[in-house]
Amino acid sequence: MLLAHLVRLCVVAAAAAALAGCGATTPQGTVTFSGVVGGTPGIYDVDANGTHLARLAIAGSQLAWSPEGSALAFVRDGGLWTVSPPDATAHRVVRGPVYEYSWSPDGSRFAYRGDDFRLLVATRGGGRSRLTGDGRDPAWSPDGTLVAFLTSVAHINDQGEDEYVAVVRPDGTGRERLQVALATGVSWSPDSRRLVFAAPAEGLGDGSTARLYTTRVDGTDLRVVVPRARFDPQGGDWSPDGARIAYADATGTWVVDSNGGHLHRVSALAFAAWSPDGKWVAVQGARVVEVVSASGGRPRRVIDADSIDSVTWRPG
Repeated sequence: MLLAHLVRLCVVAAAAAALAGCGATTPQGTVTFSGVVGGTPGIYDVDANGTHLARLAIAGSQLAWSPEGSALAFVRDGGLWTVSPPDATAHRVVRGPVYEYSWSPDGSRFAYRGDDFRLLVATRGGGRSRLTGDGRDPAWSPDGTLVAFLTSVAHINDQGEDEYVAVVRPDGTGRERLQVALATGVSWSPDSRRLVFAAPAEGLGDGSTARLYTTRVDGTDLRVVVPRARFDPQGGDWSPDGARIAYADATGTWVVDSNGGHLHRVSALAFAAWSPDGKWVAVQGARVVEVVSASGGRPRRVIDADSIDSVTWRPG
């Protein structure tokens, strides 16, 4: 009897240890969003389990934490601002206009699009330099050596224009267009070796079906990750460990292995952000933020609000 009791204790202890070590059982960390809660607009922090709601700033959109998680950047009144909790004082970095931006991996600079599709680099102290012309949606590589962006190339006889993925060094030199496909968004793999982007599927002119691609940073080794996605997916976002890619289309949020395997929809809501451990995905609707396992499953409600604008997940 004593032996049987000890065996049962060992089994229970092993099961508890397994559950404790399984990071996907409970989402960890802090989700940050902008919107209106209880009639009060602002930028808010909330634990991923839905507790400890705190207001960080009065308003803002296009939220993005610095890579180490010490400062939050956002766009307000056309300019780029930062706030560093627990200090709630927001500081304007770029007067504007700022349309899209990306943190440098060391958190000291921003690449952003200003007027006339010019891409610029700004320091947190207010310095500014030109990066390149004719670009949008800059994305700084995790190793800091390149900035990827989208650029337009006009057709002959004014028959419209195409979008291409391009890269440039942070000092504005070495610009190279990767003539791989029409692009709608671009982001980096965590090791800075590949780019992911979406483009209309070949031979379909109605834009109802698209493909998700990855390519090396020199434009070679083009791979189709998702051959047929419904409607036009807005690029993709690599998981922190590089194993999977999440993207959103008109049907919701999808996750696929970076090699193209195990494609599955995880939510009918729009993709917002990966959790820092890569096990969870934050998704958003017009008035709700949820988190769901990257492997799929039942979503967990984080916050119900009057409205939701931008959502991100704080690093660390």
